Amino acid sequence: MNFLQNFYCLAGRFKKAANGTSAVEFALIFPVLLIIYFGLVEISNALETKRKVENTANLTGMLVAQATVVDAAYISNVFEASQMAFEPLDATPLKVVVTSVVRVLDNGNWVNKVDWSKGYGTGASERVEGSVFDPPEDILGNNRGIIVTEVEYMYSRILTTNTFNDYFPNTITFTKTYWAHPRYVVSVPFE
Repeated sequence: MNFLQNFYCLAGRFKKAANGTSAVEFALIFPVLLIIYFGLVEISNALETKRKVENTANLTGMLVAQATVVDAAYISNVFEASQMAFEPLDATPLKVVVTSVVRVLDNGNWVNKVDWSKGYGTGASERVEGSVFDPPEDILGNNRGIIVTEVEYMYSRILTTNTFNDYFPNTITFTKTYWAHPRYVVSVPFE
């Protein structure tokens, strides 16, 4: 109750102040409060976008890893689900690359090679089939496959004023790589 009494007393003094001190104080504090408010909005939007990038990588990898065979229609549906995972954000700058890597015996040596790779989004570069791909050590067993999902999203700030350009970049690129072992087969083929 003491807090409310103090608050009402302070509000009453603010209302009765006729010499303009309160208006000057408000004018000094208001720009700082605006900067804090818009800064928090930007930070929360950036964090939401980062979370959506991570969720999209996980979702895409899991959908492909649960399949026994992948074809063009299936991968198209997976990419559509990836795009829908970004709603209500704009999915235009979204890039997704799904790659199946298989560990095979090549001239007496075990080598991790790209079995197939499919990309979604403008500028998404698929990996070359048969090229060497090195996942983290001990994640892939001999004669086994793994699904690698790489997601990239270029986040653009809402407030793009020249005031903040020296301190904060206009765009931030969020990336996430997700590794998923096939659930029902040794490696997921593309037909």
